[in-house]
Amino acid sequence: MTASPAASRPPLLQHRAVRLALLIGAPLLTLGLWWLATHRYDAPPAAGLAEAQIGGAVGAAAVADGRAWLGTGRRLQAADVHDAASPTLLGQSAALPEAVRAIAAAGDTVYVADGAGGLIVFDGADPARPAEMDRLPTTWSVNDVTLNGGRAYLAEGERGLRIVDVSDPAHLRDLGRLDTPGDSLGVDVAVGDAAHAIAYVADWGTGVRVVDVGDPAAPREIGFVDTPGEASDVAVTGDVLCIADRLGGLRVVDVGDPAHPRDLGAVPLAGSAERVVAADGRCYAAALDGGLAVVDVTTPAKPRLLAPLPGITVATDVILDGGRVYVADVGATVRPSQDSRVDLWSRMHMWGIENRPPAADGPAGLHVAELVRGESVAGASSAPAASAPVTRTATAADIGARSLGLLISPSLIEDAADHPTAPIVYLADGNTGVIVLDVTDIRHPRATRTVSTGGVAHSVAIDGARLYVADGTNGMAILDITDPAVPRKLASVPLPGEALGVTVRDGLVYVADGPAGLVVVDPTAAAIIGQLDTPSFSWTVVFSGGLAYVCDRSGGLRAVDVSDPRAPRLVGVVLEGAGDIVDMAEGDGVLWVAGGPAGVFAVDASTPTDLKLIGQAPTKDRAIGVVVDGRTVYVAAGNEGLQAIDGRDPAAPKDAGAWILSGSAERLMAMGKLIYVAAEMGGLQIVAP
Repeated sequence: MTASPAASRPPLLQHRAVRLALLIGAPLLTLGLWWLATHRYDAPPAAGLAEAQIGGAVGAAAVADGRAWLGTGRRLQAADVHDAASPTLLGQSAALPEAVRAIAAAGDTVYVADGAGGLIVFDGADPARPAEMDRLPTTWSVNDVTLNGGRAYLAEGERGLRIVDVSDPAHLRDLGRLDTPGDSLGVDVAVGDAAHAIAYVADWGTGVRVVDVGDPAAPREIGFVDTPGEASDVAVTGDVLCIADRLGGLRVVDVGDPAHPRDLGAVPLAGSAERVVAADGRCYAAALDGGLAVVDVTTPAKPRLLAPLPGITVATDVILDGGRVYVADVGATVRPSQDSRVDLWSRMHMWGIENRPPAADGPAGLHVAELVRGESVAGASSAPAASAPVTRTATAADIGARSLGLLISPSLIEDAADHPTAPIVYLADGNTGVIVLDVTDIRHPRATRTVSTGGVAHSVAIDGARLYVADGTNGMAILDITDPAVPRKLASVPLPGEALGVTVRDGLVYVADGPAGLVVVDPTAAAIIGQLDTPSFSWTVVFSGGLAYVCDRSGGLRAVDVSDPRAPRLVGVVLEGAGDIVDMAEGDGVLWVAGGPAGVFAVDASTPTDLKLIGQAPTKDRAIGVVVDGRTVYVAAGNEGLQAIDGRDPAAPKDAGAWILSGSAERLMAMGKLIYVAAEMGGLQIVAP
């Protein structure tokens, strides 16, 4: 076993979360050099937005002309889906004011419902860099957008239904609006000539409002459908209206006479029905942890539930196009709805430093499937929605869609490590395991495969031809990366606690093992050779000055002598009980410590047996991750993004700016003047200070 490369690296790169490759940074290397040339080394950065993003949880999608448009937090991303088995990411927009809530596309023109950011129109002719064409502000929240006959119909929350002329997408023009009694979340328009167009508005707690929009300047309500749940989306196929009614299931309504809709009942679903599309007598509902539900409504009074599309973890959006169905999958738990104003993206945020660490449940991204005509599932119900889902006993012919491919969009990234010789980066992505990111084409990094580790991948470290993974309660996983593009799991080493952090030094692996403290593993023997218990919950282990520092949450920062790795010895403690200590980085002899809600601490480590607190800086949200570049300290500040601290005077550190990010900033990696942020559902974000 070769010695750890980290042993000879500068202190910044010894941080366990600072091992991201130059290769992955190459797309922005020129940008980084420009910043180096034009900014003072110690100049406090101004507030701004992330420069780029890799992956992210897909919360909304649209498809047009073989191109998929994805809403990943505050970004609009483009992907080529002509080859369903191998979809490819093409590019992304600049960061938007809000998380994308819904998307509609017509050719190369893309309409984004951006919440409080209003309706934003993009020219997608160059998918590598979608360009904003126009923006329509809102006084509330644009939750959905539907296109029909040169008009855009907006579900604008408390403001109701809004109708916009988009015949010239570069110059949007308001036509009319209708206030609704609830908060409008979704809208669809029945196919027909403009003079007889009918809009159906999912109005949250007040059901669905039926609106005559033949005169767009004076839309008028002509009917409504009450629902037992929360109407979040609607779709029309023929004379049938399908309603995504969240926990009320998928409701089926006869709208042959739109002024007098008849509720025909509902099909209970295994999860919360959030989004729905319909065509040719079928409704397709994105039901969060219930996956994709396919319901045959050719006989509306007897809706038939077909087998779900396999492989979907948490479905957030669904699109039909050209005989295919596309399903957005965020891969991790989404909290139940509590308020119509809380968008789906906000509900994805599940990080809680006071609780267990987050975990993705499966690969996130965009599933591509073909539509299949089959029989109903035995036992499907047409009765009103009940609290329990339908029991499905599907046969091979009972499917509604067949999987073709998956565009992986790494989302819940907690750590990353680069291969020393190959253009490969390995991402730790919760229950998904390890994601392999191919950066051969540095302009378009591609997630090529996932490798299940058996547990929850929180941290990764490389030593020679081995990749070591802190794998939660499953211990430490060892992967063979002799073929860098095709990692193979070799073994799991059981550990007594919950592995959350991992680093390598002198051929040994050091694991922050939760309640078991610091554990030392000989990877050759796949065995524990040393252990030091800690009083709280070991989260991260970082080397500095020949000592291992264990971030032990309420147990503080603990300096450990590992000169004899079989008998680790505690030599110093600081910050015990002072905060939630979860990360540390060294700069100019000062240890900067992320302390959760307590912010960032500066610690004098010149005498490890007498560690001293010398300063403290509050953060806008809890401090979770930290890296240091010269005199500037960068902090992952949860939902407040990336925060900079001016550390020139450690006794009086000061706020020096912040960056707005998609997701919730957790772990940090650095390359020169570029900062890489593992931003929970926001994927991997790149910031140029």
